[in-house]
Amino acid sequence: MNIRIIKEQDCVTTRWSGGTTTQVYIFPEDGSYAERKFLFRLSMANAEVEDSVYTELPGVTRYLVSLCGECDVVHEGRAVHLSPFGTVDCFAGDIHTEAHGAIRDFNLMLKGEASGDMLVVHESSIELTYDYTHYALYAWDDVQISIDGADYALEKGDCLLITDCHPQKAYIPEGTGKIILCRIKA
Repeated sequence: MNIRIIKEQDCVTTRWSGGTTTQVYIFPEDGSYAERKFLFRLSMANAEVEDSVYTELPGVTRYLVSLCGECDVVHEGRAVHLSPFGTVDCFAGDIHTEAHGAIRDFNLMLKGEASGDMLVVHESSIELTYDYTHYALYAWDDVQISIDGADYALEKGDCLLITDCHPQKAYIPEGTGKIILCRIKA
């Protein structure tokens, strides 16, 4: 099992028409979002304008959840209301999508044979299984996580990436902070 902490300050932030995006992790690691060469990508986006149109990404499944702020994400007329750590929105990247409201969100993009999901963690333990090749735990608050007898201190904005996992539990002391969990098979 490989575990590493990706620090927010080590991530690259770029501009887009509605704000900024910060790439937390891309797989394979030599992949390129700009060239659309990836199996999965984790990122944060800051929507700085009230109304924006999402980039269409054929062949990509997208998950997103609000970290702060509220907005309505509209997929070809179907609206989903996002509020902090509430609904996780999942949609096909090739449909017309627009957002109304300025938010900061966390994103998981899956492409090709990659599959997975995104969850807001409310439990004190998370089951890690062979069903997934990658686990990513994004900390919105400072949080302590214990895995296989080792403790990991995450600061707000850090992402704990777990690969080559064997069945076990990750323990999170109750009330320690908000965590987004992405489980990926790639």
